[in-house]
Amino acid sequence: MRAVAVLILVASALGGEPPALDAAAPTPVAAECIRDGVALQHTPAVAFGRKAYLVAWSDGSRMLGKETADIYCARIEPRTGKALDPQGIAVCRAEGLQERPAVAFDGTNFLIVWQDLRNGADYDLYAARVSEEGKVLDPDGFPVSKRASNQAWPAVAFAAGQYVVAWMDARQYPVYGIYFARLSPEGKVLDPDGLPLDAEDPPKIAKLKPPGETWMGDRDYWWHNLASRTVPSIASNGRVCLVAYEREYPFAGSGRPAVTVAVVNPSDGSVTKPAKAAGGLSPVWTGKSWALGGPAWKSGWTPEPLLGACALPETPVEVKEPGATVDVVKAFGGGYNVGKGSTASFPSSAAFNGHNALVVMQYAWRKKGQDKSPAFALLAVRVAVEGGFAVLDPKPVVLASADAPGFVSHPALAAGPDGECLLVYEADSDVKRCILEARVVRP
Repeated sequence: MRAVAVLILVASALGGEPPALDAAAPTPVAAECIRDGVALQHTPAVAFGRKAYLVAWSDGSRMLGKETADIYCARIEPRTGKALDPQGIAVCRAEGLQERPAVAFDGTNFLIVWQDLRNGADYDLYAARVSEEGKVLDPDGFPVSKRASNQAWPAVAFAAGQYVVAWMDARQYPVYGIYFARLSPEGKVLDPDGLPLDAEDPPKIAKLKPPGETWMGDRDYWWHNLASRTVPSIASNGRVCLVAYEREYPFAGSGRPAVTVAVVNPSDGSVTKPAKAAGGLSPVWTGKSWALGGPAWKSGWTPEPLLGACALPETPVEVKEPGATVDVVKAFGGGYNVGKGSTASFPSSAAFNGHNALVVMQYAWRKKGQDKSPAFALLAVRVAVEGGFAVLDPKPVVLASADAPGFVSHPALAAGPDGECLLVYEADSDVKRCILEARVVRP
């Protein structure tokens, strides 16, 4: 297989200091969306249409006996970041839990997709269209996939006149695979059973599976040599979609999952052979190539996250891991994390504004002497695309932060009409208040 060169973007290659990152003050997305005396807004997703951004989220609680999480959305004015629907717009208030929405725009309407537990047994995928005026065209949603197994963690993009919804699927339990389906702009599901993007080989499962699925001890399970595929994300270039996800050991050749990518052609449902990639799990199209943004890790006793992106060709053939052909240069580390606390990296997101890619990561650490609740921050770097890829911020920019017991988390980004991006994230203050905040950022 022909190798394709990869550029790891973790250090500035430009002379002089770049202009400062311009970020407006945060504003609540839906400050008046309070139910039963609490505001619990989680896992936001955001997309830009023609007139406004649409933010979708899971609204409610997963607390035992109080499973009330529903899907809500709200519009945000571009350029100013003004909230247009402070009470929120109810998309789905069906029984059970509705969680982890994703959203995309088709040129006329938005499509929100989420994982749904209304059947009381396992997660299905549902979707609803929302107009740019905020009208829900499919109240409580319609099913995208309702197999007798979990379909979860959806991601959605629009290309070649079709939506592509990718998700992690447990039809080969106990291993998960990545499946996808195409939807028309009218909401018709073209692949109701789902098409495999990357899943474990059925003959391999049958060969390893013992009679009766016998448990083999505390540390040895029959599925030990099988690999799950999980946590998909997706981006469109208008013609095809790139799906990025994690593929577990033994594919990675080590104990860590490997970031993997595949390209879906919505016109015929074809998929390129999955390729192992460097970088994170947040893909964007930059006009000539894909940028795969997010954290990578520098190993050691105290692992350090490296924030940046890697460049992928439009059709990745084979992408080698960092260190095989390129040197990974440290972009940040001890400058922000004071003390000797442990660090952790969580979700990331990326957007391209026509000139630069903005990559934002959730970051957490425990300060010295702080044994339980960590401190949180949302860190950002800009990646210049014109004239060659290069990171403009040798140290990350702090866009939001919080000390225990509060936190900031789950960043979501979308590019707007005039070179700005909208960053949306959770801002938690106590058990009865977790709201979404939005900031207009100009990379």
